[in-house]
Order: sequence, then structure tokens, then C-alpha cells
Amino acid sequence: MATEQAAPATPTRSRAGVITLLVALAVAALAGLVSGLGELKTAAIIVLGLTLGAAAAAVARRSFAWFISAALVLRPVADLTAGDGVGIPEVMGVGVLVICTGWLVIHRAELAPRLREPLTLPVLGLVAVACLSTLSSPLPMESLPTATGIAAGAVVYLVLVVLLTTGRMSVVHLIGTLATSAVVPVLFPLMGLLGVTVSHEKDGIAALKSVFFLSNNFGHFLVPFILVAFSMATKARGRARLALYVVALALTVELIETETRGAWIAALVGVLVVGAVLDRRLLVGALVAPLLLVAAVPSVTERVTSTLPDPADTRTESSLTWRFEHWVDVLPMVEESPVTGVGLDETQRRTGKQPHNDFLLVLVEMGVVGILVYLWFLGAAIRTGFRATRRVIDPRLPVEPVVQGVTVALFGYAIAFPVASLGENLLENVTTLWVVLPALAAVSWVAHAQRLALTRARRTPGALRARLSQRLVSS
Repeated sequence: MATEQAAPATPTRSRAGVITLLVALAVAALAGLVSGLGELKTAAIIVLGLTLGAAAAAVARRSFAWFISAALVLRPVADLTAGDGVGIPEVMGVGVLVICTGWLVIHRAELAPRLREPLTLPVLGLVAVACLSTLSSPLPMESLPTATGIAAGAVVYLVLVVLLTTGRMSVVHLIGTLATSAVVPVLFPLMGLLGVTVSHEKDGIAALKSVFFLSNNFGHFLVPFILVAFSMATKARGRARLALYVVALALTVELIETETRGAWIAALVGVLVVGAVLDRRLLVGALVAPLLLVAAVPSVTERVTSTLPDPADTRTESSLTWRFEHWVDVLPMVEESPVTGVGLDETQRRTGKQPHNDFLLVLVEMGVVGILVYLWFLGAAIRTGFRATRRVIDPRLPVEPVVQGVTVALFGYAIAFPVASLGENLLENVTTLWVVLPALAAVSWVAHAQRLALTRARRTPGALRARLSQRLVSS
């Protein structure tokens, strides 16, 4: 079968793509409303129907970029139907995995050169060790959904790398898609005013979870978008700068309401990196603001102090103490299968809790091979982010501000990710698989493209449309 050819985008095709994405967003919002009111079956039908419709439209229009865009926008909304065991999010992940794998097989000649890029190999390595861990599991079918989720995130990454490097998708298009994917989760908490459930109880307090199954997922979902908003605000001027800071602060308030300390730490580390690269004033603000929040906001004070034991009560066990004790209980499992691990999700099945430490989780469930690949992935992500950041801040290269902001923000997140992983489980998180990996595809393109030719367009509708549809091809 002939491979899909990159064709110049026409205004009609561009409008059709934008309309398709807006329709997807509207239906996703409707699905969120319906499922929030308890009609999960209806939401499932809407999500699956829209996914199949997007796939059919992509095949008919020979524009796979818009299928990927629809999948990325819909995936967070699918978490409205999430529960214990296999559900709509897992089914959607399998569908995307199958469709994208088929597309990659068809375009294998274009994929092959990309396999040599520094970040591609460790991403594939994660899939390999996940499969090995599943095979070594005492209950392989119980481990399979997690392995499938990791594989789905990896194939989406590979598809986006091919689309970007062959000019079928512009980096601005991908960034716009990721921004659109945040709209429903960010606005959904407003449904709480209508009586829709947007929070759940965590450690005896109400934690904002939005469309996600857990508040931790929502907290870590917000972090990269907060970093992007702050990063772009440092380079903007006038009303645009004010608007971006307002967005960043609004997202920060939602992050605080998730009561997710690991996400708080990730956001702080990421903003410190962004400030160090782009604006020292932001760096100073990131150092001072947390101290003010701890001193002035009781809920923040309580969450921070709960990591330490209460000196007035010798029987009180702090959150940090519980983690250390849980890690001590989990670590001996390594001896059962030190090379390939005891199997994905096995610690959850045996102890009822995940390790709350990705390094320990990978070591136990994927073995020594898994932890080496995981460290390889983290190092490659940081190195790729650093290389891309050096390029976008180079004054000799004309780079679109949105590309610069996202690149620097993702570099900050690449550094923050392993820090947060010390106390969280992020490798299998929806944010990592459906937000961070796609965003890293854009960062990888920026780091390795031989040419960066984005320039600022005039502020006219025609020029803006031309800029958004511009094809960026690395030679």
C-alpha cells in the first residue's frame, strides 16, 4: 500500500480539521456532563462512537494527524468512566494501539530513520520491559492492561515523531492539540456548582479530581500545563502576558485543590528550572511563593506538616513514615525475580497499595533490566529537553514563542519528573502516556530537526491561518 504523502495544507482542509477538533471537544464536554450525572453507559457510547468516527474520517481524508488529535483530546475525558479493572479508557487505549501500530507498519520506511533518535530507543525499551514483566507475572492477563497502556503511549509517540518529521503535522498543530486536551479537565470542576461530583475524599479531606478517577492523576496532569503557562508568560508582553499569568495562577489554584504533594513538588521544581532559563524574577517568585502558601493557607499547611510525625502524639504515623515502611515491605519482592521483575501490578495485588515510588515499582515489577531502561529513558528525556532548550533560546534562530515556551517548560518537567517519581507512581499515569510522551515528541523534533524556520506571522486572520497550517520538515 502506498504511503501517505505530505501535501500542502489548504485553507479548506485546515478549516475542516479545526472544525473536526472543535466538534470532538464539544462532544467530549457533553460526555463529561452526562457521565458526571451518572450515565456512564451513555458516555461510553459517545466516547467510542466519536473515536470510531474520527478514525473513519481520518481514513477518508487521508489525514492521520487529525485522528491522533481527536484521540489526545478525548483520552482525559474517557477517565470519567474509569473504575477498577478494565474499562473504557483501557478499551480506547487498545483501539489507539491497534490503529497506530497498523499505520506505523504501513509507514515503516519513514519510521526506520527515527529509531536512531536518542529518545526513541528508550521509549521502545519501556515497552519491551513491560512485555517481559507481563510474561514473568504469575497472572499475565492481570498485568496485560498496564503493559497495553505503556505500549499505546509509545506508539502514539512514534506516530507523532513520524508526522512531525515528514511534515504531515506541524509542531504548532501538536501543541494546540495538547492545549485543547486540557480544556475539559480544567473547566470540568465548574460542574461542581451544578452538583456534579468533581472531588473525592483523600486522607480525610476533599481533593479535586475533575474528570479523573483520582485527584493524583489530575494534579500531575496540571503540572506540564502550569509550566507552559508560566514559561510563555515570561516571554509575552502587555495583555497577553497578564492573561497567561492569570491562566497559570488559576491552574495553580486547581493544583493546590488536588491536595497532591508530589504534583506540588513537580510544579515547584519545574518553575524553578523555567525561571533559571528564562526569567530570574520567576525563579525568585518560585522560591518565595511556597513559603507564603504554607504560612497563609491552612490546607497547604496541613498537607505539608502531615508528612512529619506529630510530636504531641507518639502514636501518630506520618505520611513519610508510612511510605518508608511500605517500601521496606515491598523491596524484598525483588529477590523473587531480579532480572525481569515479579510482574506489572503485582505489588498492588499483594499489598493493596502501589509503592508510591516509580524507581522501586520498576525495580520490583520489571527487574534490574527495567530499572536500567527507566533510568535510560529519564536521562534521554532530560538530555533531549536540554538540547531543544539550547536551540530555542538561541537568538540566531527565529522560533515561534509558543514553541519556545513549550520546549523550555518540558525541559523543566523532564527534570521535575524523576523528583516527583520518588514519591509517586507516574510511569503508568495517564499524564505520562497521553500528555508528556506526545509533548516529548515535539521537543524531540525541535532538538533534532536540522532547520527551525518558524517566524512570527502578522496578526491577520489569513497570516494566522497560514502559520498554523505551515509544514515544518527536517531535512
